[in-house]
Formats: sequence, structure tokens, C-alpha cells
Amino acid sequence: MKKILIVVFLFLNLGNLAYGNDANRLQIGGIFFGDSLLNYTDEAFIKSQQVDYFNNNTYSTSRFASPSEDFVHIEISYKTDDKDYKIVELSGFSYFEDGCENKINNVSALYADELFNKKKKDRKGKYPYDNTGKSTMSVQTYFFENAIVAEFQCIDMSKHMEEKGYPDHFVFTINERKFTKWKQKNVKNM
Repeated sequence: MKKILIVVFLFLNLGNLAYGNDANRLQIGGIFFGDSLLNYTDEAFIKSQQVDYFNNNTYSTSRFASPSEDFVHIEISYKTDDKDYKIVELSGFSYFEDGCENKINNVSALYADELFNKKKKDRKGKYPYDNTGKSTMSVQTYFFENAIVAEFQCIDMSKHMEEKGYPDHFVFTINERKFTKWKQKNVKNM
């Protein structure tokens, strides 16, 4: 009986190791998804870096210079009333002239261990935050447990949007799907 219990225990734990929620191991420049932002900076600096993206204040986003050479800046989102500033979205941004697919390949290689064995979905379509409907995006999404996703996005902005100061860009983001759904309904259009 003991041997059967040991085998069952090992089987269940090995399965958890292979398919577990290792999204909290994802990081950009040493900042880990799911951590408290206070582990990295103080509240005054977090508030001084807030950007005005949303129609209401359920969540907030702060933008920082990137500690990683792979990105120009990072954006970190959290519930506005959360005193711990738990990171619900962590995104790294960089810009490109052409060849965004190469950027996806280079950055995704950095996260190969965490993305191994994750369900993956590729899609292309209109960039939802451009109300002209002329900007496009291509996205690779990886699904983790607990409704957490990691995405590599190539955003090709329309000429009109580029003239307004929004360049083509690459984004690597880790987020809670609950936040993403809220953001889609509450983000201000460009």
C-alpha cells in the first residue's frame, strides 16, 4: 500500500512540475510578475510614474525606464487600491523599423524554459486601441494556469498613428486575463 501511495504522490507532483503555474518565474530586467512592486521601488516613485490610460481608476499603470537592454521601457499595472501594488501586468516595450518577427524569436528564446509545454495560440488582426482601425498586430499567446497569459506582440501602427507619435513597437507582456478583459473595456482610445 505504501508503494502505491508513493507512486501516486510522485506522479501527481511530477505532473505539477511539468504543467504548473510557473508564470511567477517570468520577469523583465529582474522584476517578477506577481511580486509586489514595492520590492523594487517606493510608493512615491510608483505614483510619480503613473500614466493616464484608463476611463476609471480600478487599476493603474506606471511606466519606468527598462532595467533590461531588451526593452526601452516597462509598464507595470496593479489594482489602484492595493497597498502592496501586486503586479497584475508586466510589459516590456521596444521599437522596430522592420523585422519584428526576429525580435519575437530573440526575446522568446530568453523565456524558453517557462514557455515549454504551454498551450500556444497565434493570431493577427486589428490593433484594438487604435480607433481608426488601420493599425495591425500579430500576437503569440502562451497560456498558464490561473488565467495568466504571456504574449509577444508586434504592433504595426498606421501612418496616421505614427504621425501622432505612436511608432511601430514590440511588446512582451505577462498578465492576468481578468485585468486584460477589464483593460479592453476601460482603456482610453488613442
